Amino acid sequence: MFGKFIVKGVLCSDNKFVIKKDFKFIEADCSTVVRGNSDFDGILNSKVKVICPKNCHKHVEYKVYGTTSYKDDSSVCRAAIHSG
Repeated sequence: MFGKFIVKGVLCSDNKFVIKKDFKFIEADCSTVVRGNSDFDGILNSKVKVICPKNCHKHVEYKVYGTTSYKDDSSVCRAAIHSG
């Protein structure tokens, strides 16, 4: 059984310190996936802020599976880009 995640919004910023520090966020890289990643443990049906590096759109080797609901082995950052 595979899990899935839904991208609800995308916040773009070149400076992560612009983002308020009073809420939890996860720093990711272009290859970060939810499946097997302890950073995402215990956050079922929750909102999570993820900070992605620039230029993940160029890393086509990291796959995205889904449209508005993504498989948990999709690149989180590329799924955010894909969702618009």
